[in-house]
Amino acid sequence: MSDACDHIKTTIVGDYTKECLDCGEQFCTHPKIDFDSTCLVCGEYQTQICIEQVWADTYNNANTIIKNTKDHIKTLETIGYPNEIIESTMDKFSKVGCSLSEEPAVLAVCVWLSYWDHNQPKTMSELSKKHSITKAKIKKARQIVLSLEYFSQYRTKYVTISMMVTKLITDLGINQRYHPHMLAMAKFVEDNWDKSMHTRRCAPQNVAAGCVFLYLMNSPSLKFLINTPTKKKQICAVMGPSCITIDKIVKQLGELFINVPEIIPTTKK
Repeated sequence: MSDACDHIKTTIVGDYTKECLDCGEQFCTHPKIDFDSTCLVCGEYQTQICIEQVWADTYNNANTIIKNTKDHIKTLETIGYPNEIIESTMDKFSKVGCSLSEEPAVLAVCVWLSYWDHNQPKTMSELSKKHSITKAKIKKARQIVLSLEYFSQYRTKYVTISMMVTKLITDLGINQRYHPHMLAMAKFVEDNWDKSMHTRRCAPQNVAAGCVFLYLMNSPSLKFLINTPTKKKQICAVMGPSCITIDKIVKQLGELFINVPEIIPTTKK
């Protein structure tokens, strides 16, 4: 009888025990679940947690990881992340204990980690805009997450200029045959990073935008993309940094490349 019983009618018979009024079977109510979905009372692994349930126990009211799971998934879906990124993000998020106020930033950092797993690195600036969170909060959350030994392999992960150049080429729809030339520029800047105080202090995505823009300026076959103020603004909008920022970086890069003009194309005959 107990196998077919749905245990609809129950009564409390102990601190963490319920008894079915129909079949008499007693079972743990699993009032305390840890981060690995294991009941801290009976030790049973919970393969599925009902996030629709209204948690009456004070422990579960305080356990924001369980209570807010559905809200976090909805947030990620609203932003537009693919399912594989959402699943990976929520798995990582379940390993981090944080306060309610820190959750949005920690969630954004877990997204950042998930994209690294899929070889599609994102910058903190991108996540800051998508999640409407300040970069300072995301930076603090990143320190919290990476302080855990479970995420130690991500401590040396940094977005490079070369990575961002590759991304910009794709975003702008530039023919891949120009990729090696632009990548050579990015590699040169990375190798000579300390020679320019301005570029050294700039975010990698901004320097990458400067490299691509400098190439477009000097390329006979691509210069048409930025030959009017309107087109220039459109390109800057896709890249991310403002036109003023890109102009400053292009000027600095021009000084950096002055002794190696062969790296960039030229319109001069």
